Amino acid sequence: MWDHCQLNPRRGIEVLTERCLIKILDNDKFWMHDQLIALGRKIVRDNSHGELGKQSRLWIAEEALDIIRIEERAHNLRVISLTECDGLTTIPDFSKCLHLQRLTLAHCSRLKRIQSFIRHLQSLIELDIEGCIGLTELPEELGALAKLQRFSLQGCSGLCELPSSFGNLTSLIELDLSSTGIGKSKKITRCNLRWIERLSRLKKLDLNLSNICALPELASLSHLEELTVSEEWVEFKNHPPSLKHLRITMGASSIELIAPSNSVRHLLH
Repeated sequence: MWDHCQLNPRRGIEVLTERCLIKILDNDKFWMHDQLIALGRKIVRDNSHGELGKQSRLWIAEEALDIIRIEERAHNLRVISLTECDGLTTIPDFSKCLHLQRLTLAHCSRLKRIQSFIRHLQSLIELDIEGCIGLTELPEELGALAKLQRFSLQGCSGLCELPSSFGNLTSLIELDLSSTGIGKSKKITRCNLRWIERLSRLKKLDLNLSNICALPELASLSHLEELTVSEEWVEFKNHPPSLKHLRITMGASSIELIAPSNSVRHLLH
């Protein structure tokens, strides 16, 4: 994400951490102090001169729904985040938000499906659908998001299968399928996940799935640096030489191997 924005935030992150304004959690996510959140939102409001329709980001669900119904205002949106919207069973029609770059749907427990209009969001770079336990299916049209670089389905425990079109998401750099329901209805085999082998730009892959019996062939993922798998994995051969970080989860705990590629190969065989 930072590379795409042509930013190098390392020093800024260090300063904010030293001042206790942010923390980096175990799952590589940021915790942010309320004051910093308020400051960021104030900057967004100030840049739009107080006009809701000109804001680049919306964080109140009711306001977001009102704006996306108005086409000329929807065009301005870059980020939409809907969190803990328990009354949401399907997502609103975002097809007018043609410049949307980041969409987050988190902990919307009654959300059951994503409609096919999502294929129109051709500017989308990040899609986070996390903790939506009622979600049971995804549309094939998701495979049309040619610019998508980060995709997370973490914690969508009701989701048991993925569309084969996912193999078309060849711009993906990060993919998180952890704690989904994939494999609950039937054992996952290498063939079920073979589409992953086509995602040659992947750098970070989380396959912490409870019923995985064989990993896909990962040798073709020449940029893969971080991989997470569950303790139930049976075999892991021909891993890409770029792999630097392997995490094996065991219930609530995990083993992490951080080593140059040759050392990882030695530890795995």
